[in-house]
Parts: sequence; structure tokens; C-alpha cells
Amino acid sequence: MPGLLFSMTVDPDGAMHDWVDLPPGWTMTKVPTQELVHLLGPAAYQELLIDLCRQEHPAALVTHPPYDHLTAEVAATLRRLGTRLVGYAFDDEIFAGRYTAATWAELGRIYDRYVTTRDVPWATAPLPAVARLPEKWDVVLVGRRTSGRALLVERLRDAGLRVATGGLGWPEGHLSRPE
Repeated sequence: MPGLLFSMTVDPDGAMHDWVDLPPGWTMTKVPTQELVHLLGPAAYQELLIDLCRQEHPAALVTHPPYDHLTAEVAATLRRLGTRLVGYAFDDEIFAGRYTAATWAELGRIYDRYVTTRDVPWATAPLPAVARLPEKWDVVLVGRRTSGRALLVERLRDAGLRVATGGLGWPEGHLSRPE
């Protein structure tokens, strides 16, 4: 049975691998990349990927540059184990403008296929536009509450901005799409 390793943070509000529809007969192993890198460090995380590919023999590994900490050397090892590498750059709009020719060359050495949300719209499922509401907020932050986001909201409010929040950990809790 063919397998897929999918690198992503384990987000209780939903992560990209939650929206992947596998072909019949395929399996997926979720690799909590951001958590593992913070807990183990990049080198141990890379060794874990090598061990997973050695044990599970996945057809492909989908990662998220630049958050995946892959190097050309690790990529070569994974390929020797029979795993194809797909870099799914969901934040490419943020970083790509600063990429040099050397950066693009390195990406070419690491990935068998490098795609962005323009190429493959995973986790960007288009939904109909919500009705426009009268503006009552200057800033709306929807997502899981973290200490950094809470500090940002506090600073924005201290600056006199009207800030609405919603999501896991905020007093407003989960918001529906229209909300």
C-alpha cells in the first residue's frame, strides 16, 4: 500500500494534512514538524525523517519550506531510500521575493517538485464571499491564542485600535465563518 509522509504542525484548529484527500489505498503519516524541531532540534528532526523513510518506505514526503529544515544532504539520503520530496511552499508570497538565484538552486537540489498555493490550492479551498458587514473593527485576528498574539492584541488596543479576536483560547471562542 503506497504511503505519504506529510510534514505539518499539529494545529487543533486544523492543519493542512487534515484537508488532503488521499487516493484509494494510500496511507498518510503526519509528521509534527514544527513541534519536533522545537523539541528535538533540526538535526534530530532530520534523523527522524530518515528513520521514518527507512521504516515506512513512503512514496513521497510533503514538507513546507522554509519551515522543514531540510538540507540537500538529507534530501539525497531520503531519495536513496526511495522517497520523492515535494516542497509545498504555502508562505511563498512572503519569502520568494527575497530568494536569490542561489536559494532557487538549493531548492532545486532539495525537492523533486516545489509548488506553491498558486500551483496546488491545498488548504485554500475557495468558499463563497461572506456578506460585507458594517465596519466596527480596525483589526480582526482569528486563530489560536498564543502569548505572542495576546501581546500583539494588547499593544494594538493600547494604541487605540478596535480589535476583535476569535479562535481557540480567546474569550470569544470559535467563530463561524459568517461571524
